Amino acid sequence: MYSSRMAQPKVLLYAELLPNIRQISVMVALDQPCYTSTKGLLSADGRHIVLTHGGENYTLSLPEQAIPTAQLQKPVVGSKELSWRLPVAGLSSQSSVEFVQSNDAPWPAKDLGSSSEFSCRKCGAVIVQKDVVKSWRDLPSENWAEMMDFWHCHKPEDRPDVETNGENSHAGHNHTSDPNANRAYGANTKFIAQSGIGFVDLTSFLLVDSDCQNLQTVSHGESSSRLPTLSCKSCQSSIGYFDTQSCGVRLHKWSLSSSSIPGPPSLVAPPISTIISAKLLSILRAQVSSKILLIPETSSSSQTLHLWVLQQSLFYSTSESSTGSQTFAMKVLWKHASKEETKALLDNEKAEDTTLPDDAVKEIETCLRESARCLPPSSRLFQGWNVSLLERYLDE
Repeated sequence: MYSSRMAQPKVLLYAELLPNIRQISVMVALDQPCYTSTKGLLSADGRHIVLTHGGENYTLSLPEQAIPTAQLQKPVVGSKELSWRLPVAGLSSQSSVEFVQSNDAPWPAKDLGSSSEFSCRKCGAVIVQKDVVKSWRDLPSENWAEMMDFWHCHKPEDRPDVETNGENSHAGHNHTSDPNANRAYGANTKFIAQSGIGFVDLTSFLLVDSDCQNLQTVSHGESSSRLPTLSCKSCQSSIGYFDTQSCGVRLHKWSLSSSSIPGPPSLVAPPISTIISAKLLSILRAQVSSKILLIPETSSSSQTLHLWVLQQSLFYSTSESSTGSQTFAMKVLWKHASKEETKALLDNEKAEDTTLPDDAVKEIETCLRESARCLPPSSRLFQGWNVSLLERYLDE
């Protein structure tokens, strides 16, 4: 996504679409103070901004079309950072509003079929062979069962003719002895893995062990509370873990790749940022909390990341990009949190949390650090927090 050039560019251009207020924020960072000849111009079609500085022109595609007649204020001589606000051309459509409010993740069930095949992202060993899983189904959000009390004003009365011994299960949907659970009303309701069926959530696949191959179990010792994890037999990279509650295995999407799914090349191996950002947004909307802790499973090689979601949805373009295209993302503030800080935040209910494998937390931190290079230096810190962009999945 980002350019691999070793040296920083002479000029850094960054443009961000603010969909809620229908404006484009443009920021420029210069290595030398601007001259009297330095100026910014909007292209005739309103889709590009052209900066003239030091006898050279720098062009950036805007994430949305601006009103072509918008005037860019002349920079103050001696400044090293410039900024403009441009009004967006046209009115916001209903479809664009719904798009910004959506929360999609790569590889939903609707895009998968019996021909879908998944391999280890690191070495290419086949993990789920095509034609083994005949049907793919989306799982509801993690807290769907607990929310049933809020969704229904009147739950069904207990009936003596309803089985309550857990034998009344269907379509991988298992219930406990809770009488309401037998009617999908109990918080103990759960999904059970089934042969030939792949259940899909935002970050993982739930399958039976026999539908997978080239996996080996990694035990963490009897004294460890961690569930046994799964690694690739070929390269030993982490692939997922045993889900004892669902009687199956969970495969992390960010550990897999697939060339069998139609779509752009980015769907072969979706960036982990597009997967975790969907998870963050799901937590934010369910718990109404914009602060989330990404806690590593072992804390031995990774630190907890304290994230504060500042903007859920934005489009941006940057001269740092190697493709020149716009990117859909969320803007986050982040910093490390010690064990003591993490405990205090959770005890005082100041943040939500989710636990991830150590390598996933480290990879997300790398994404955050790299994305900060898109921003002008003065915009990379805010009151002790790092400012970054976390790419979101764009279901086009």
